Amino acid sequence: MSRRGSSRAGFTLVELLVVIGIIALLMSILLPSLQRAREAGNTTKCLSNLRQLGNAIMNYANENKGALVPCDVRGPATSTTVDSWATLLVGYRYLSYPDVFDKTTPPSFDSVFKCPSGTTDMRGTSTTGTGIPDSRKDVRGAGPTLYTSNFIMTGKSVWSWYAPNGTSNNDLTIPMHRVVSDSWPGTNQVGAPRKIGSIKNSSEVVILFDGIGSVNMQTQNANRLNARHGNQKQTNCLMLDGHAETFATETLPGGGGDAGALPTDAAATFSTANLAKYPYPKWRVNNTR
Repeated sequence: MSRRGSSRAGFTLVELLVVIGIIALLMSILLPSLQRAREAGNTTKCLSNLRQLGNAIMNYANENKGALVPCDVRGPATSTTVDSWATLLVGYRYLSYPDVFDKTTPPSFDSVFKCPSGTTDMRGTSTTGTGIPDSRKDVRGAGPTLYTSNFIMTGKSVWSWYAPNGTSNNDLTIPMHRVVSDSWPGTNQVGAPRKIGSIKNSSEVVILFDGIGSVNMQTQNANRLNARHGNQKQTNCLMLDGHAETFATETLPGGGGDAGALPTDAAATFSTANLAKYPYPKWRVNNTR
């Protein structure tokens, strides 16, 4: 009786290496596409967050005689910030946000204040010192800023990965202003209450952006404006009319690298002369058409 040959039980080494090579090739082709898709998804989510913040700002204005929410509120006799734009929107229930009292560790939960391309490795500060980014591509600029309420939500905190185009002084060319009052709302203001309807071409004016908060964005380190999207080449901004856009960071004042390369950082970056080189979007209300 003849013996039948046994069937082969497995791959040869050469065949196995070929299969591994094919899988590695496919991964090298697919991974960049998956990364681009992930980045595109983060950019879209970030724009959605900004639009929701814009809706809250518009609702605030509708209930406050057209006034734009201030960047912060301070007591008349002290330099203490009692509330800021973020805590005002949450405290008056234009936005929901969990009760947070921790002032040292940024939260991991999702919210409209959290950029999906942001980090929780550090917190931003509103003064110069530790944590100021070295450039607009510095990952430290992707961290959040802590806003604490000392009036309407005493002791509670809101962490935001978006920063206001605001000022703590009386520069009326900057959209968002500080308010000083005995109680909120009050009438003793630093500058006049900004009325949204008084600003021409509101669709061109930035009010929030990817970046670290500051008491005055336009006189402090301009690297607070961060390149978070599109492989660190793009920045999202919310415009005064409520729509959000993605901009090539290199087309924004200060460019896409070290915005502090200009003398005195933001003071030069956002000067009238320098802004003339960057026609859109607008950062000051006096350079709208």
